[in-house]
Amino acid sequence: MLQTPPMTARMPSRRTTGPTDRPADRGEQRGSATLLVLAVVVLAVTLVAAAARLGAAVVAQQRAQVAADVAALAGAAHGEPGAALVATRNDSRIVRSGVGADGSFALTLRRGSAVATAAAAMG
Repeated sequence: MLQTPPMTARMPSRRTTGPTDRPADRGEQRGSATLLVLAVVVLAVTLVAAAARLGAAVVAQQRAQVAADVAALAGAAHGEPGAALVATRNDSRIVRSGVGADGSFALTLRRGSAVATAAAAMG
């Protein structure tokens, strides 16, 4: 009987590390960049909304203060009726007003949710 010699040729070895050898590891990371970008976008939108809300509150307070200043000047020149007219034309209403001993006119008014105080005197 004829015997064949044992095979001495080596089989090519297979790489054990590499991107195609471990699909389970690659699958666990798939989509993580999407989640990170989504989180950054949500954070940015939240910050922009907060800044817009803060800006709107500052603008409302400034408009109320301007209305109070102008109404106080009108009150010093024309008394309570002049102050009330100016306040009404500035979409605000006088909460409290009065004339000081020195003839100055002071008031507190509300415009929307903002409250402002001002005083003026003739002279």
